[in-house]
Amino acid sequence: MALYDLVTSMNVEKLGALSRWKPLAFAAILLAVAYYLRKTKSKPLDLKQYSHFPQPEPADPVRGHWPWIEKAAAAGDPRRAFDEMLYEQAERLNFPPVLLVDWRPIEKFPILFILDNGVAEQVTKPSKVFRTSMPKHPAIQQLAPLVGARSLVTTDGDEWNALYKRIRPGFQPNHLLSLVNVILDKLETFIELMEEKVTSGETFCLGSYTTNLVFDIIGIVTFDMDLNAQIDGKQSDVLLTYRALSQAFNKRPFGGVGWRDYFTANEREIRYQDKKLDRILKAEIKEQHKTLITGGANTKSKSRSVATLSLHGIERLTPQILQQTSDTLRGFLFAGHDTTSILLQWAFYELHTHPSAARTLADELTSVFGSATHPSSIIAQLRGPEAGQLLARLHFTDAVIKETLRLHPPGTTARVAPSHSNTTLTLPDGDTLCVDGLCVTPRAYIIQRHPNIFGLTRNSFVPSRWLGEEGKSIPESAWRPYERGPRRCTGSELANLETKIIIACVARHFEFVKQGLGEVERDENGGVLFEEGEGGKVKTKGTMFSTHQVTAKPVDGMEIKVQIKGDQ
Repeated sequence: MALYDLVTSMNVEKLGALSRWKPLAFAAILLAVAYYLRKTKSKPLDLKQYSHFPQPEPADPVRGHWPWIEKAAAAGDPRRAFDEMLYEQAERLNFPPVLLVDWRPIEKFPILFILDNGVAEQVTKPSKVFRTSMPKHPAIQQLAPLVGARSLVTTDGDEWNALYKRIRPGFQPNHLLSLVNVILDKLETFIELMEEKVTSGETFCLGSYTTNLVFDIIGIVTFDMDLNAQIDGKQSDVLLTYRALSQAFNKRPFGGVGWRDYFTANEREIRYQDKKLDRILKAEIKEQHKTLITGGANTKSKSRSVATLSLHGIERLTPQILQQTSDTLRGFLFAGHDTTSILLQWAFYELHTHPSAARTLADELTSVFGSATHPSSIIAQLRGPEAGQLLARLHFTDAVIKETLRLHPPGTTARVAPSHSNTTLTLPDGDTLCVDGLCVTPRAYIIQRHPNIFGLTRNSFVPSRWLGEEGKSIPESAWRPYERGPRRCTGSELANLETKIIIACVARHFEFVKQGLGEVERDENGGVLFEEGEGGKVKTKGTMFSTHQVTAKPVDGMEIKVQIKGDQ
């Protein structure tokens, strides 16, 4: 209204002057945009400089390797995650150590996929040039709405190092053990919900329930907030905002967005939810910092959350520290719920389709917790002072988790060596490749199924491979679901602790029975049928696989029915 009053009060002469200047101003804006686009336009890619790099096939002059990608997608269900397609192609190509793929026109840069554990180690280990390992690729900032633009996921160098030192105390093993009761509190709600599903007998998506469970845990652990994710109608504003943001982000087109998309309804929604989440998190951080400084008598002063621990010793909450902490909490919301939820879904599925492994797990749990199989019995013991000792005895449970992550890693990393840094990678045959300016990405899915390491059982669920002498013979660099080196996932220990406790409490009591794709085949008498030479795997109706939803998630959300074991 003020603008209208101002304009209508102008005299005719001023309005005439304004009308003459408007076309000129508009033309100037167009020229500025055109100049910017011309300046920022990527130079034509000359793949000749990479002609000696292993490639899947000769690149098309216009479409790069997209013809190859399209053929790979057409060879199976097109919904399957790219890493599954890449693994199929790696087998066809006899597992080259690296594979250069030209992604034009989706991306303006080629990507070097690392398929060998030894080469991958060179990317993620520290060096004289890169103290915290090779820097993250700028493309990682495309995930900023979900993981934060200035978080542990996206920062590099001194900024990352300073932030890591502040955050790390919240993930020390001794501190994590003090959070067992938090995990058990939220697990009890999950158990109640599963018992309701037993009674109803309905088919549902396990992914929604494991996601809510882990959201509840990560909310308490990271910023001492009860998200109430498992209770309909009571979810916190943080959770609802983050979910709205995630839903909008997942609608973005493959390959990201450009300047033309800036004013679309979906991009406006992302920016709105992004700012809203930032405001909520910052308000909570300020409150925790104020309580920490003043030493208030309320419960917040006793908080042991990651956020509070990271603020110890900080007298003034500068804008930079506030933004870093807000972004890092956002990153933990994403990585903390996503990885563990996916891990739980696949672990319960693999145990369901591998009865022998499930029996071995049950035997271990019986030997540690006794013969009572109801979750309440295990929970009561884990609430006691010997929780750490009990959990330390679960060696096969650890192996189940490790084998599940080997077969179904949820994500990976993307790095880049700055131009003219003379960064080289040495291949197994001794050849060296200069990777300056290339997007370099180790692919855990392929590395963790490599025949040179895992042989004929590389695609089979064999938890026992991680035990005894066989386990010691597997190179550490061949298992990297959380990646390796200084930039290894900070919350990996929390993810493993959560998963171990959840499996220990429910695996002997509940049977998560797959429905639809991947459902167990049975004979006319209801008995299960087994695959030949598959290490005790039952036959299934089709093969379960992952699809890309920022990370690799079970394609159908893991549709199941849940039963009490022995009641089938």
